[in-house]
Amino acid sequence: MPRLARRRSTPSLLLVALLAVVLAACGDTTTSKPQPAPAVGPLDGFGAPSLGTTSYPVPSGARYVAPDGNDAAAGTAAAPWRTLGRAVAAAPSGSTIVLREGTYREYVEIPATKQLTLQPASGEEVWLSGSDVVGGWTRQDASSWHRPWTLNLSGGALNPTLVEPANPLAGDPDQVFVDGRRLTQVASRSALGAGTFFVDEAGDQLWIGEDPTGRRVEASARADGLTVKSPGTVVRGLGFRHYATPISRLGALKVQASRVTVEDSVFTNNAAAGLAVSGDDVRVSNVSAIDNGQLGIQANTAHRLTVEDSLLRRNNVERFSAIAASGGIKLTESDGVLLRHNLVEENASHGIWMDLSSDDATVVRNISRRNSAAGIIIEMSLRPVFASNASVANAVGVLVSETSTAQVWNNALVDNSIGVHVLDGRRAPLPVDITFRNNVISSGVSSTRPLVIVDDVNHLRSGAAMRVTLDRNAYFRRSTSQRPYLMSWANYPTNKFVLRSLTEVQSMTGQDRTSKILDNAAADPNVDDITAGRYGLPAGSALSSAGVPLPAGVAEALGVTTGLAVPIGILPDSSFLP
Repeated sequence: MPRLARRRSTPSLLLVALLAVVLAACGDTTTSKPQPAPAVGPLDGFGAPSLGTTSYPVPSGARYVAPDGNDAAAGTAAAPWRTLGRAVAAAPSGSTIVLREGTYREYVEIPATKQLTLQPASGEEVWLSGSDVVGGWTRQDASSWHRPWTLNLSGGALNPTLVEPANPLAGDPDQVFVDGRRLTQVASRSALGAGTFFVDEAGDQLWIGEDPTGRRVEASARADGLTVKSPGTVVRGLGFRHYATPISRLGALKVQASRVTVEDSVFTNNAAAGLAVSGDDVRVSNVSAIDNGQLGIQANTAHRLTVEDSLLRRNNVERFSAIAASGGIKLTESDGVLLRHNLVEENASHGIWMDLSSDDATVVRNISRRNSAAGIIIEMSLRPVFASNASVANAVGVLVSETSTAQVWNNALVDNSIGVHVLDGRRAPLPVDITFRNNVISSGVSSTRPLVIVDDVNHLRSGAAMRVTLDRNAYFRRSTSQRPYLMSWANYPTNKFVLRSLTEVQSMTGQDRTSKILDNAAADPNVDDITAGRYGLPAGSALSSAGVPLPAGVAEALGVTTGLAVPIGILPDSSFLP
């Protein structure tokens, strides 16, 4: 774990400069906050089931914990322990620990010597919480209340590139909630107002701008929730909230062992990441990470991590910078990752983000939409496969930066400010060698930016020299007067081409020779129903069998047979489309 902390504290200046270039390129449409989303509708099925609705088998000899239990008891169903910490300390390896309904305000570490299963009792709602209920408030005036507060939750040394001037308190992990609603931290008493709180460390006081009378006020009092160091442990059906985790300590639930399973769990309103993974062969399924301070899921050296059927929504509520680490999910130095059938939306940064030697990633059948930066981004990595994803209404649909041998097939890149952005940079120039085939690349968004950008920030290589190839894609622009440019193509060391039409692209670059385009129409002909979240082709589309047959690696990633006729755009799949 310290390895990632060191990377964050001493980032490459070239890394910062490169990402600044990328974000500036998207600046004409990137918003400071994601916009509210309609209901997922027919694409429901992502994320955790509602806490309190699960039911898991309970083996003979299971140990029990209950908020009204006694740590001196036997730990049986009839005489449960009171704390999870006592259960972990007392239960032998191989045990199942069943938590009865309630909130457990504690930090627990499962040591490497104990393989355990943690789960709620059938039909019961269980939360691990980093906050305490706080009372004893004194009214100062009509709009402010205070109480003694000596807890110091310092974020420690903070990499300045992570925090933007507009949000200087992002790195401070203090949190306050009134009736479950998060208050916004301010830097002084004079800034205090409705919906805010202030921590007066010099005066040892906690201030809020809400009347606490008759209301439940909770303040974060613990930095960490659960740390798993035991291979093979299972955590399922639990909620994690309100942990004041500084970003140097990564996440409320930390998985630091191999072959751990995390499923059916909820991570919300934690100061940094909800879930942090640094073990190999970890499986994360049907989890919801919502409204966390920095990231929904963070992973480093998490080789062969699988994340599937999960929901990552509205993360980075503290508004950390998008330059280094924030958004839905970020993975670094993690080879062989599989991200499949996840919904990643409304994050105030990138949606799906892989970086720093995360080689051989497979990203298939995900939806990444309405994120304020890129829907899908990969940097400084090798051999990723992106296939049959929908990246919709982001600043960038797919961003491939300093990455080589990428296969980008059969995606729906729809209504993004920039559909495709390929960037070679200064840190580790590579052959690049990126293939775009069978993609729907379209937008009704007005922009002076081209829909596709291929560039070398060193101004040394052309797109052809970088071996970027595009063909059999379907393009659409609602209005060529509102979006006049189709492609920007590096042609260094001479210049770059900025091209308006598909004919110009074909004649000037040799790309997209069998691609199709339809411009200046009221609706995108290559997407069934954007509003309803149906991103496949409309019924009866002429493109339903017009795609190039998939290469073996892409077909294997999608679980389909090679050599068959495929559509342009995302492939129909009962687990992905209605």
